[in-house]
Amino acid sequence: MNAQHAAELRAQIDRQTAELGDYDQSITVAADRLAAAVTALQPAVDRVAQLEADLKAAQSEVAAGQPAIADATSVLDGLNANATALRQSIATCEELLKQPITEDPQQPVIAPIMRVPTAALLIVLRKRGLRDQLDAVLASLPTEQAADAQELLQMPYTRRDHPLVEMIRQAFGWTPEEVDQLCVDADKV
Repeated sequence: MNAQHAAELRAQIDRQTAELGDYDQSITVAADRLAAAVTALQPAVDRVAQLEADLKAAQSEVAAGQPAIADATSVLDGLNANATALRQSIATCEELLKQPITEDPQQPVIAPIMRVPTAALLIVLRKRGLRDQLDAVLASLPTEQAADAQELLQMPYTRRDHPLVEMIRQAFGWTPEEVDQLCVDADKV
């Protein structure tokens, strides 16, 4: 290597070293700005993380509460249905009371009993020796109907006009009058 070439290389190294110094200074300034921006944004980032955690916790609470809401809705629906049956029974009785009262004991006007205590109904069926047959009928139902039947048996009252009562009437081969009598007997328990 000759002296001129070595001098050119030293001059190039000096220029590039000076240029590198400028870059180092710019990098330091940019790094300081980045650190300041990160520091300024950190509270917002922390807040977003907290909001995400709060949202996840709230979603878990909502998911955990859904079965209770479904159960309460089911019970409410059953109670509303029983209330509707009572209103219908009251309306029927009120219509019957509008008829003239006769002294003829051969034609008493008897309003059908539209709801009876479920426990009393089960007692009457047991006393008639029909409880095992009822359990067999309920066990033969499809899963959803069987679940409905079990929920119905847990209700305080059973409506005479409930579709499940009609299905059981048909399964037992009873007439509507026999079901009416069953309700009369259950009402006396």
